[in-house]
Amino acid sequence: MNKKYVVITPARNEEQCLARTIESLLTQTALPERWVIVSDNSTDGTDRIVEEYSRKAGFMRLVRVRNDQKRDFSSKVNAFNIGLASVECDDYGFIANLDADVSLPEDYYERVLNAFQRNPGLGVAGGVILERNGNRYSERFSNHYGIAGAVQVFARQCYEDIGGYIPLKYGGEDAASQYIARMHGWKIETLPELGVIHHRPRRNSLAFAFQMGAEEYTYGSHPLFQLIKSAYRMLERPYVIGGICRLGGYVWAGLKHEQRVPEPVRRYIGREQLRRVLERTGLRRYFAPHPAGPPLEGSPRENPPVSFVRDVSREEEPPWVRVK
Repeated sequence: MNKKYVVITPARNEEQCLARTIESLLTQTALPERWVIVSDNSTDGTDRIVEEYSRKAGFMRLVRVRNDQKRDFSSKVNAFNIGLASVECDDYGFIANLDADVSLPEDYYERVLNAFQRNPGLGVAGGVILERNGNRYSERFSNHYGIAGAVQVFARQCYEDIGGYIPLKYGGEDAASQYIARMHGWKIETLPELGVIHHRPRRNSLAFAFQMGAEEYTYGSHPLFQLIKSAYRMLERPYVIGGICRLGGYVWAGLKHEQRVPEPVRRYIGREQLRRVLERTGLRRYFAPHPAGPPLEGSPRENPPVSFVRDVSREEEPPWVRVK
């Protein structure tokens, strides 16, 4: 197995957190062949920070993007694509997406690559996101069905099979990519023992909940699944109203006929989500088997079972979050 990998980091005005991200990658036990940081119309000190560190690390590259196009969440995918296209070497087997506001444990990529080596059918792998909650680091509220885009690692063949990330106006390209990978027969694995510190916690505002609902509409979430998910999210802050806003964002995007992932992908996602609902509620035994569907024709790999992991927390600040 070719364990060489490249890392792409889209960054826009990330001077506050970027140095910690760079420090955590430079201390990795398995370094990348290339690390391309794409400064997407940054107006702060992002470019300067990357230039300073790139003098010490020959595998780092800075790519500047300057345009006046209207920005939305698809801009991140466009920046990622520019970064990947700029990789001049071709001898690598894996592609990592790394956000500019996280800190990795020093053996993160070594252990993720080992997971790929153990499982040749693995297409996407990564750790879990930890965010500060008072004096503790706790895992982000999640059902662990997939890997956060901030720390995803793709087998190169998987990434090419799915056609890369799909630019979506409200985001959700990371979730869509994993559904499409499963659609192509690739397996997905979350590594709960690999906690990654997120330095800019998610917002818990009504506007954010509304945006998440719109995101879930565009990447193809099934209406029934979305209704249940929105009810479940009422347990998050802001309580109750947050879940209502999430559902409102989904309905609003539908009424606006916002662009969605292709129809075959939506059908696959809908079947898989309904299967999950039946499994989690115990109702599946009352219905005929409702599989998510076979891999696309010609794929030698199998659809994996869904796995869930327990909540985790970290009592004290891990050492890799500090800048030396």
